[in-house]
Amino acid sequence: MYLRKIKAICLFLVVFLFCCPADARAVRLEEGLDALREQWSRGKGPESGGFALEYSYFEPESASPENRLPLFVFMAGAGEGSRSGKELTDNDFANWSSEELQSRALGGGAYLQILKAPEPVYFDTVPVSSVFAAIDDFAENHSVDKSRIYVLGWCIGAAGAANVVLQYPSYFAG
Repeated sequence: MYLRKIKAICLFLVVFLFCCPADARAVRLEEGLDALREQWSRGKGPESGGFALEYSYFEPESASPENRLPLFVFMAGAGEGSRSGKELTDNDFANWSSEELQSRALGGGAYLQILKAPEPVYFDTVPVSSVFAAIDDFAENHSVDKSRIYVLGWCIGAAGAANVVLQYPSYFAG
């Protein structure tokens, strides 16, 4: 009887340690950028206008069909456009996924998506339909509150952000 309980406890621990998702706990700023970046995943939008844009994204633990959360879309500059994932590793945006920013600044959580600049065409000249397709597809496939989608960019990504907001003004909250 005693041995059976020990086996059951060991089995539970093995299942818990190896089957639970790695992002099941909130990561704090003090754990550093590498720990924060490990919470992010990779994705790719559908092809539109000749491009299927890649991106990195963060999905907060608090998201559910009953708890739809805002989406903040960041459009990377040309310098973050070469290899996949560089749009996350060449900046400090992973800080936005920290427990502190998610709970305090973002009011309980928000999705984060960083679009990768497609080379050799960057966000200042990429078809706006490609950008919109990646954002809309992500929002459709996650528990995003579609009335709270915000887009911003830096460097050439700022031109892309302005282009997509001008083309689809009623889609974005800001």
